[in-house]
Amino acid sequence: MEDSNAALAAHARAVEAGADDDPDRRGERLVQAAEAWMRAGETAHAESLLTAALDLGGEVRGIARSGLAELLSEQERLDEADEQLDALWQERPATPIPYRIAAELFLDHGDAEEAEAWIEEAVGHLDEDELADLPQRTPEDGDSLPDPALVLATRWRVRDVLNLPEDELDRTVSSLVDVEQLSGEVALPDAWENPDAPTEVRVMYWPRDEVAAAHERWPDLVTSADPEQVSRERELDNRTLSELGYARIEMVPMSTAKLAHFVERTGGDPDDHTVLGACVDERAEQTTMITWPPDRNDPCWCGSDSKYKKCCRNAEFEPEPVAVSSES
Repeated sequence: MEDSNAALAAHARAVEAGADDDPDRRGERLVQAAEAWMRAGETAHAESLLTAALDLGGEVRGIARSGLAELLSEQERLDEADEQLDALWQERPATPIPYRIAAELFLDHGDAEEAEAWIEEAVGHLDEDELADLPQRTPEDGDSLPDPALVLATRWRVRDVLNLPEDELDRTVSSLVDVEQLSGEVALPDAWENPDAPTEVRVMYWPRDEVAAAHERWPDLVTSADPEQVSRERELDNRTLSELGYARIEMVPMSTAKLAHFVERTGGDPDDHTVLGACVDERAEQTTMITWPPDRNDPCWCGSDSKYKKCCRNAEFEPEPVAVSSES
């Protein structure tokens, strides 16, 4: 699956909206939304969501705090990250994942001894029944590893750096997964399966006759004046969202005049995904949306007057560049 920031931002907005719709699991949804916003490159907004989840307390507190430490570390705000880790150690969450994230952070910063203390704490919080079931698991069971396997994989890496002898837990996890391939996998955890994840998402598109003016006014937002290129990018972003699990994608036509008026009225920045999303939501109440994808023989959504099957349905991802050897 090929990602783009626009598709990931639409996904993040949908996940965040789910936090308001599910107050009983608000903390979990905020952490999931923060992960999605981090993938979309909106780290400031991700930080605000993690802080909000942290303030809710409960089981989610440890996950949010460790995720916040990771985010701060990635931004080289190391003193602030250390403050979060110190608080995490004092709070002693009852789930293993926060300890694993901390261990990975210390390992990535070359402090294997400290990483060992954190990862052994994580092992101490593993469910004994899940640990007992791990030897029965085979790689064919799927790509999604359970939390105990991820914890033990990090433990294997820490012990390998410290040159500690292999023990039974090391042998268990190395029989399940190539632990060396998990190096550096610290990202905010999928701590909860989310069967209630949103299946509908709302996205913006530029009608062909709006592209040139939008590009001239906001070249960082609309990166091309070519309607064909802009439509192609929207089509591919929609496919990314479909692969993320969205069964229904509602496309909202945007106009240069509408966005300019919204920005002037609110004082927002159109390059900010949250500002743009608010404008899209307002525009959706004022115009007719298009459900993607259209049927093969329907007119293409982009307004080209061609059938969908002969227009945007044929869009392809750019091929990877082929290296040409200079040797004869």
